[in-house]
This record gives sequence, structure tokens and C-alpha cells, in this order.
Amino acid sequence: MTLKKFLSAAATTVLMGAMFAPSVLASELEISGNGSDSTNKIELTNVCVSGVKQSDKTVANTWVSASSSTGGNTAKDNTGGSTTVDTGDATTKVNVVVTGGDNTADVPSCCDCQGSDPSAAITGNGADSYNKVEVTDVKVTFASQKTKTYANMGVSATSKTGWNKAKDNTGGPVEVKTGKAKTRVDVLVSGGSNTLNP
Repeated sequence: MTLKKFLSAAATTVLMGAMFAPSVLASELEISGNGSDSTNKIELTNVCVSGVKQSDKTVANTWVSASSSTGGNTAKDNTGGSTTVDTGDATTKVNVVVTGGDNTADVPSCCDCQGSDPSAAITGNGADSYNKVEVTDVKVTFASQKTKTYANMGVSATSKTGWNKAKDNTGGPVEVKTGKAKTRVDVLVSGGSNTLNP
């Protein structure tokens, strides 16, 4: 009993990822010269697996403390003239931006496991023998993407133009002018994105 390139009787060959596939698939599958009432089979299974896996993780721990002040001015014990306390504006601006990572992937095409179809021949076997050549192609393509974004933030922002003092001034007008106190806090957290191109 002869099975060229494969083992006799029932045989199964699995090719993972098309490794060594060209040399095997280019071979001739042949069942020949077997006796009567024999059972002879070649089972060839080509398995191809291709895929992509991506993972992205962003962790941001932020603490911001910001303050601005034009206050705390004192005009005291002035005599014989005008007294003026004029403060400018106090502005505090905090801008925190956290952006998670992005994943972009092209879905890979499964490798060409089969290539060219192998030739198969069943010849010269005995009477009432059972002979079979079976070729199966299995192709699997997968893609996995994952993005995580963690943001822990604490913000303290203060603007002050107050706490100005005018005390015990005589002999003229006393004027205290304060500017504007502005506080602005912007916090933007954007999670990552996944893009999968077919």
C-alpha cells in the first residue's frame, strides 16, 4: 500500500499559519497500488489564523492649585491729601486636558493557505477498495482592540482682589478701587478611540 507524501490508511495533516505549506501543497496527493478491500484515505487540513490585538491604557493623576491676588493692600494714617487704593484685575485660569490613546488597525487578510490546489490521483488500487482524498481549508481572521482611560483630578483655583484697607486717613478723600476677580477652570477628559479598518 502506497500513499505518496502522506502516511497510509487514514491520515490527517494540519498546517498552522501556512507554515511549510508551499512545499507540501505543491506535492502530489496520490493513493495507488493498494490491495483489494482496503481503506485508504488522505485528509489534508490547511488552517490559517491571522489577526491583530491592540491594547492602550492611559492613567492621569493630576492635582492643580492656582491662585492670583491683587488684594491685601493697606492705606493707613495718611493726612493732608487724597488717599487712593486702586487694584488691577485678578485672574486665575486652569486648563487641564487628558486624552486617552488611540488604536488604529487594518484587519489583516487571512494568509493564502491553499495557494494552488494540490493535484490528487487515485490509481491502481485493488477491487472493492475504498479510496478518498479530502482537502479542507480553514481560515480564521480576528481583531481585538481595547482602550482604557483613567483620570483622577483635583483642582483648587482662587482669585482675590479684596482684603484692601483704608484706615485713619484724614485731610482728603479716600478711595478704594478693586479690579475684577475672575476664576475659570476647564477640565477636559477624552477617552481613547478604536478604529478598525476592513
